Amino acid sequence: MQSPKIVLSDFDGTLTDHTELGPVFFEIIDFLKKRKIPLLIVTGRSLSWGHFLLTHVSYLKGVIVEGGGAYLWRDSNGDIHEHGFVSAKDLARLEDATIEIKERYPKIRLSADSFGRKYDRAIELHDLEKKPKTHQEIESFLHASGIHFSCSNVHMNFWAGDISKQNASQWFLDQNKLTKDQLVYFGDSMNDQGMFASFPYTVGVANIASILGKLNPAPVHITKAPGPHGVMERLNQIF
Repeated sequence: MQSPKIVLSDFDGTLTDHTELGPVFFEIIDFLKKRKIPLLIVTGRSLSWGHFLLTHVSYLKGVIVEGGGAYLWRDSNGDIHEHGFVSAKDLARLEDATIEIKERYPKIRLSADSFGRKYDRAIELHDLEKKPKTHQEIESFLHASGIHFSCSNVHMNFWAGDISKQNASQWFLDQNKLTKDQLVYFGDSMNDQGMFASFPYTVGVANIASILGKLNPAPVHITKAPGPHGVMERLNQIF
């Protein structure tokens, strides 16, 4: 393939070393900055996380957050703007489902960043892993309510409406007159599956190995190194 014009990447477990936002992340930023290759983070993290990233990583011009619920960008004055992909009706349905889950399962915690979420909600995955019966019951309730869900390596996210990482990414490409074959995407979890299916050049970092059997399709390339080390490994090969 020709060198991509833009890099898209998941955040947790891909650009972070487990839960650590370490020095390799900033090496990746510096590597891309020197080559004038934009980076678009595509994450299940909250709207507030998107504001944090845009505020403190000046090279980032935009972030897709909440699994495709919104696109945030910073203008030339440094002001942050938001484009949401969820209707008011679907936001109301999501809130109703969230209230119902909290009433049915008071011991199940919403994610620590839930106060900063607008377009989706998240449950701490490690809580659900300890209670597989409850996990199954919540999934069944969401199915019956017409609420979508997926799991990252930290959260079970759920939302109303037709949002996804791939839909928001395609919108971004259209807005910037870019094509699918001009990007490379890095990911590591089940909620990256839509990206792997939608774009021709995708990379899974090595820690994706534990779920490869569940992915259809799998990413085109798998790195030898995990997390941001794997991202850096592949960037050095393609640029």
